[in-house]
Amino acid sequence: MKRIFWFATCVVVGVLLTSGPAAAASATFTASHTSVRPGTEIVLRSVTACTVPAGVPGPPVIRVALIRGTTVLGSGSVTTSSGAAWTARLTVDANATPGSAELTATCLANAQAEGAVVDYDHVSITVMSALPKTGSQTSLLAVLGAGLLFVGLMLGAIGARRRTSPGRLASLNEPE
Repeated sequence: MKRIFWFATCVVVGVLLTSGPAAAASATFTASHTSVRPGTEIVLRSVTACTVPAGVPGPPVIRVALIRGTTVLGSGSVTTSSGAAWTARLTVDANATPGSAELTATCLANAQAEGAVVDYDHVSITVMSALPKTGSQTSLLAVLGAGLLFVGLMLGAIGARRRTSPGRLASLNEPE
């Protein structure tokens, strides 16, 4: 009997030691992109709804941001209904530099609230360099082409006039 008691005690202690403190279920959202370039719009959609406590006035507000350290690379907010799924959008700052960043989302009880009702898990984002400018200045080439066409037409007209001038025709019609 003592063995069973000690065995049960060891099992309970082992379970308590390995389980750690109880944690609240994580709140999550998805992002339309995880690799972005400056100027890209990112759409965030909740997986976990934002539910505010009963009796709290006003609709919940979701604030989203793309951050790197203390620098905000884009932000936005959207009002939703308590317990409803939400969708928010933000645009990556046009001057954002390449590197890692974090998408954050926080649900506030209302627009005036200071504390978060739900603080969503962050999503890692990679900001890539802006696309290099490709192509050429076609306007300059178009003007140059039009100028050359004009010169060609003028030379053709001058040549045609010389072939059909009256003095030239008379000399061509005389017998030798």
